[in-house]
Amino acid sequence: MASAAVVGARAKARTRRYFEAQGYTVLDLEIVRWVVKPDGQRIPVKRDQAGSDLLIFSLEEIIFVQVKGGKSAVGGTFPAARRTFAEFVFPPTTKQWVVAWAPRARAPRIVDCYFAGSSPDRHQAKRDRLRRVETELF
Repeated sequence: MASAAVVGARAKARTRRYFEAQGYTVLDLEIVRWVVKPDGQRIPVKRDQAGSDLLIFSLEEIIFVQVKGGKSAVGGTFPAARRTFAEFVFPPTTKQWVVAWAPRARAPRIVDCYFAGSSPDRHQAKRDRLRRVETELF
């Protein structure tokens, strides 16, 4: 049985190939940083940028993607991924998707997180707060 890291890496690679075959440009948004222990051993730590594994774009659209694979991708609405996307302010022209690869699936299940129970202006309060801080600083 494959580890969760292997399943996730495989799902991410499949997602990259799937969207590149459809003419999209795909960028990796995962950053690997190294933590050095006192004994000199280095441990890799992966972090997603903007809560996304991949950035997929074309001339028509920009999509931030969180990739899920394995048994967890079979069903559900991925509330943890939705909460992670909700922490960030995205321009209204972008999309936030969870791309889920169930075991032995030939195509992914795509869950659109942007319009799920939220209005297009869901981050207006955050934007107003940022404007107030900017005006106080300058």
